[in-house]
Amino acid sequence: MVLVTVLILLAGIGVAGLLLSGRSIADLRATVASVVAGSDVPTANSESGSTRRDSRPSSLPDATPQPSSTSVVPSAVTATVGTGPSPWGVALVESAGRALVANADNGTVSIIDTGSGQLVTTSPVGVKPTATASVPGTTDVMVTDAVGGTVMTVDGNTGSVRSTTTVGAGPYGVSVDPSGQRTWVSNFDDGTVTAIDNVTDAVVGTIPVGSRPYGIAVDPDSGRVFVALAGENRVAVIDPVSTAVTGSFPVGAAPWGVAVSNGTAYVTGHDDGTLTLADTATLATRATASVGPGPVGVAVDARANRVYVTQHDGSGVVVLDGSSGAVTATLPTGPKPHGVAVDADRGQVAVTVFGSSSLMLLPTP
Repeated sequence: MVLVTVLILLAGIGVAGLLLSGRSIADLRATVASVVAGSDVPTANSESGSTRRDSRPSSLPDATPQPSSTSVVPSAVTATVGTGPSPWGVALVESAGRALVANADNGTVSIIDTGSGQLVTTSPVGVKPTATASVPGTTDVMVTDAVGGTVMTVDGNTGSVRSTTTVGAGPYGVSVDPSGQRTWVSNFDDGTVTAIDNVTDAVVGTIPVGSRPYGIAVDPDSGRVFVALAGENRVAVIDPVSTAVTGSFPVGAAPWGVAVSNGTAYVTGHDDGTLTLADTATLATRATASVGPGPVGVAVDARANRVYVTQHDGSGVVVLDGSSGAVTATLPTGPKPHGVAVDADRGQVAVTVFGSSSLMLLPTP
């Protein structure tokens, strides 16, 4: 029926135009075939991988490639990848398209391809690997062993351990400065922070900071180190040159996670369900946001000015405006999301989930 209708229309109004323009009857046949085929276009079903019929119009690319002055960044995938039990921290090795997940309950790390959403390998590392931090300009990831009292330099492609440095008791937090030259480790059980020279793997300082230091982050602008003190409901600030505590400020109850970007420190209050936004220059509180039950992990997309917070006692990642602290979305993850990292170029959020022993790769909203 479609073919008859098309032929009638073309015979009535189109043939003369085709002949006047010098086009042949073969062109007419090709046009008819194209119209008929386009009425029921087969497309790929991205959820099942099968082929289905879709009556929605589609925009077909030009057959001639167009030059581009920008590099092509792979689009984000939505995937859930099995890891080991209690997947704690996650670090992104963006240059290699890899995510490294520390599996606290079986002493391994999982390496995942963030482009395909596939597990690459699982490797043994220490007793209880917990916190992770990528080393800029390399494919290395720093991984703490909370039971062994060490921090390991792990290859983000293979999971192999390059070196191991002894730090304090209960290292649950780690951060690397933007130069990639120094690593800072928070030692929960002895109230200190360890500074490590990444060239020599030597400890260059041990700084007393207060009760139960947990999350730790380096300010990319000033180089100062922000340490969440879970036992004091405060954040201590360390000068990177003198390696001394130069200030502190109050935050929510039982602060676990901290991230610093664009002149703001973002601190999760696990016991009161808050996120504190503090000015890094004045250390004054800018805003306090309610983010749901048991927030732990926090990551910032500096380019989009978005903040991502995991609800470890809930089942989602809360997305907030980085300036106002207003909640803009919640990404469902399943029970007990813990660590979080953001790849701004790919437009992808990586979240470790205790409840399903997995890493979730989600597109940024």
